[in-house]
Amino acid sequence: FSEFDFDLYLFKIECLLQLDFYELAFELTGRILRDEDQPEGIILSELGSVYIEADYFDEAILYLEESLEYEPDNLDAIGDLAYACEMKGNFEKAIFYTNKILDADPYSFDAWLNLGKLYSITSQFEKAIDALDFALSINDSDISVLNLKAHCLSLSGQSAEAIRIFEECLEQKPDSLTYSSLVDTYMALDEKSEAIRVLEEWAK
Repeated sequence: FSEFDFDLYLFKIECLLQLDFYELAFELTGRILRDEDQPEGIILSELGSVYIEADYFDEAILYLEESLEYEPDNLDAIGDLAYACEMKGNFEKAIFYTNKILDADPYSFDAWLNLGKLYSITSQFEKAIDALDFALSINDSDISVLNLKAHCLSLSGQSAEAIRIFEECLEQKPDSLTYSSLVDTYMALDEKSEAIRVLEEWAK
């Protein structure tokens, strides 16, 4: 470059990471970190985002966590951290950061949905159902949220309510996954005739 340009350096780092030229990317990362014209919190959060895009989650988490020391209320960085932690399988930390988003924005549909998914992954089904109910209170027309809620209800032993919601989902938008889930729920209850009925509907 003829002169230092923050955005161009970020783009080049992203390209190098995508090509797996990690050492070259790391060298440019060092140059960016020495940039005195940009606030340190911005530099770190932008680097975290770039490293996430290339699936370097460990590095992204380091940069993003450090960025919060400068900008603790940066919701974009917190959201990226939640995602990176989830990708690393650290679900408890992902839940922690998702809750931080909701502390700042309690009407975030995406945050409630992500929280429901995270609780579901960690088998905390009652908490998952509560989070999904909050998401549905913001947007009650999202079939995927209803499906996930029904799935959690089924796994937590609330089969009758799960069946009601699965049926509701099928009325609105029939799909193979919902039919399969409904069949599984009936089979878990040993209601084979109902399972067969659903299978016949599915076949049609």
